Amino acid sequence: MRIALLGAPKSGKTVYWSALFHAFQDEITIPPLTPKIKQQYREMNINKKVGFRIDITNKWLEKQLAYNSHMLDAQPITKWPDPTMDLDNLTADIKFDFVELDFDSSRSTYTNRVNSYTRTIEVDDPPGGLFNDTVHSIGHINRLRQADAAIVFLPMDAILKAITKTELDLEDIKQFNIDAALKGIKKVLEDVRAKNKYDDTFPCCFIISKSDECKAEDFPQVEDFLYNQDYGFINLISKEYPDMIICVCPTGILNPDTGNFQALNLEWPFLFAAAATIFRNHYDWMEKSEQDKRIARRYDNEAENSAKKAKKHSDKAQYYARKARELASRNLFARGWAFLARGESVRRYRQDELLFHRRANDHRSEADEKLETAKSYRNAAGRKINFANDDKQLAFDTWSSLSAEGAHRKIRIMVAGNMIEDFVDNIKSKMKR
Repeated sequence: MRIALLGAPKSGKTVYWSALFHAFQDEITIPPLTPKIKQQYREMNINKKVGFRIDITNKWLEKQLAYNSHMLDAQPITKWPDPTMDLDNLTADIKFDFVELDFDSSRSTYTNRVNSYTRTIEVDDPPGGLFNDTVHSIGHINRLRQADAAIVFLPMDAILKAITKTELDLEDIKQFNIDAALKGIKKVLEDVRAKNKYDDTFPCCFIISKSDECKAEDFPQVEDFLYNQDYGFINLISKEYPDMIICVCPTGILNPDTGNFQALNLEWPFLFAAAATIFRNHYDWMEKSEQDKRIARRYDNEAENSAKKAKKHSDKAQYYARKARELASRNLFARGWAFLARGESVRRYRQDELLFHRRANDHRSEADEKLETAKSYRNAAGRKINFANDDKQLAFDTWSSLSAEGAHRKIRIMVAGNMIEDFVDNIKSKMKR
């Protein structure tokens, strides 16, 4: 399960990961529900909310992220993580906890935790220069092509620079593409989608990083720049790639009034992409299950053939047993004549009977072994189906939380240039089941 991080130099990738680690490294964090979001959950018939914890398994990267996290403890923050930090090949164990919502209570609380999952996610974070032709690496490109989902970083400062124009035109959009290294990023997205082994929608989350730099009065212009039906940046990408389901999420880490750390939507881009990799992993489990079923059927057929051979040899043994009894019932002269004329003897028939009995038993044992092997593959297939169903449920539960809370956090979902309200149902219809 692999996520590709795509962004120009200084687009905020390192700071985002440092902040995500800072906010979710210690414990399962499940914020309280506001009455408005709680009502949204009720209306959407969603009764579980997700929290998660992130554990970095690469010890060196964990040490680096812990160092960066310490910087974010300063009040106010005066020093920022090194933007050149290499997060490539980051591997994280993600623990998801879901709690059941208590709709009967007036409190913003939950009843109890009902589901816990742990999944391992791999992250490819190539250098930003890969997308503006200052870095060339076939190895990075090949790894990115294996991604199950992508996170693209669009820095708010570049957007604000673009919207300072009195009237946006195509040249401004082209310049933004250059500033955000979108030319190279879109090439990678095309490669990833071309290598996609599943005929479904490719998930991609656009993080609007550094959103804490945007003043409230500027946000309508930012949304126009992103979503305008004629020239909206995200809208154009969504129309260009109708097979992508695009999540757009503003993120920030700074309280603009105090300069202290304050997480804004850090979890949702990662949860969107992680759920996408987990959902697509359920395809892998289903494929492996089908492979096990095919192998089980092959062993069933082989067992059937061995059983047929066993019966054939058993019939042959019975035939020689009958011939031995018939010959033994004759008088001495008849038995002697049978031996001289045709080489028949009770002893030879008994030997042939024993030989074919042994062969029949060998084939029965072979059939039993093949049936046992087929059974083990069928059991393995059943376990993989359970794993697949767990992955699918985990993905949809996570996406349901995003769907319920996203609108209140300025998170948008787009497919083929259209804003999607019923996010989970749309995914279910767009993606293979």
